[in-house]
Amino acid sequence: NAKQDAVQMIGEIKDKILDDVHTILPDVKYCSQLKLLGNYYDCHSLNTAILSTALGYRLNLDEDFIEKLAKAALLHDIGMTKLPKEILEKTVLSQQDNKIFQTHTKIGYKILKYEMGMPEDICLVALEHHENNDGSGYPFKLSGEQISEMARIIGMCSFFDDLTSNRTTNRVKNTKDALRIMLEVGSRKFTPQLLYQFVNMYNYNDLESYEEMAQ
Repeated sequence: NAKQDAVQMIGEIKDKILDDVHTILPDVKYCSQLKLLGNYYDCHSLNTAILSTALGYRLNLDEDFIEKLAKAALLHDIGMTKLPKEILEKTVLSQQDNKIFQTHTKIGYKILKYEMGMPEDICLVALEHHENNDGSGYPFKLSGEQISEMARIIGMCSFFDDLTSNRTTNRVKNTKDALRIMLEVGSRKFTPQLLYQFVNMYNYNDLESYEEMAQ
């Protein structure tokens, strides 16, 4: 059926990402070398999965955890598929729009748990990837280690891809700009140890322009 096909397809993409990232990571100096450019909604989950997998290898996490990390990253925004198209197309959200947008976390959790039968730790990533280290996120205002490790990693990589896709209020030209904003946001949003590892994963002087790369 369709759901089994979807689960199988996610598994195949996950395997490809693991294989490719593991192969090229030793030669990658610049984060821009890992970024897929194209329609945001086509590329965001793939970019998040690539970055999360790269960070998982850099952190020397075990292979099983990295496999789950890649799969959870591919599925973290699945709740978006149930949001009204007009909200997804807006660049500025009203307060009411934002309330609707934020429901994608709970919707995603329910889809993964009850429709796709995914393990709880993968479901929690859909639920928690917008929680912040200081408790200012949503949907439950969790903080620090209340947020699952997988969700902390994927939430950070997802935010970075949002930054470099200019989907936030912070406009960036290149990875150096994005990393600067990550450091400014700092431990309010991210666990300091993870942020440190992420920022140091790539050369800080990556000035490759995303606009020029997209031409």
